[in-house]
Amino acid sequence: YATRSDTAQVRRDTPEEDRSDYHIDGPILFATLGFRPSSRFVFGGRFGVLDNDIQSGRSSDLPSVEDAFPVEDLPGFVEVPDYLLYSAFAALDGGNDPEDPTRGFFLELQATSYRDRGFDRFDFEEATVEAHYFVPLNYRMVLATRVRGVFTRAGEGQEIPFFMLPTLGGTRNLQAFENDRFRDRHSFLVTGELRYQATPEIRLEAFLD
Repeated sequence: YATRSDTAQVRRDTPEEDRSDYHIDGPILFATLGFRPSSRFVFGGRFGVLDNDIQSGRSSDLPSVEDAFPVEDLPGFVEVPDYLLYSAFAALDGGNDPEDPTRGFFLELQATSYRDRGFDRFDFEEATVEAHYFVPLNYRMVLATRVRGVFTRAGEGQEIPFFMLPTLGGTRNLQAFENDRFRDRHSFLVTGELRYQATPEIRLEAFLD
């Protein structure tokens, strides 16, 4: 069980002055069942309940999203859907160290179905694929690569709420940009990192997204 209380920004491929924000709140309740047939492979499923409460933005610097864009361009803002979600996942760890690998790979797949509990207008599916590959260049330097794709699909007559769209931006995805800088029906990210272990306590990293 978890709760969310966050302010996120909505930015399309528009000028900087068209930035806006909104506030999202609500509980998440889910259960996960996983199986580990070996130390390197795990698979399982997840079932959950997601409640959404979308409110006007709270930023003093940015307008609220409904003031920046027509509400008809913001599916899920007026009629805010809550969800049942079903998910299946699998992960394979082929690295030499589960905490800080320097060689090998990691692969994770997840498919999630979101079922609108109230309006029968916002059902959609989401698939996430993430792969890491690590190549040691010498005893101090490692090249780490990462590919991550998030893909969504809504059936005929269904829409994906704007706040549920995949995003890019932040410390984990597209580090040069602020959180949720970009959003659309699909996202795709390729990252390369050059890691140099200067001392046991100090590591230098250069990255390209």
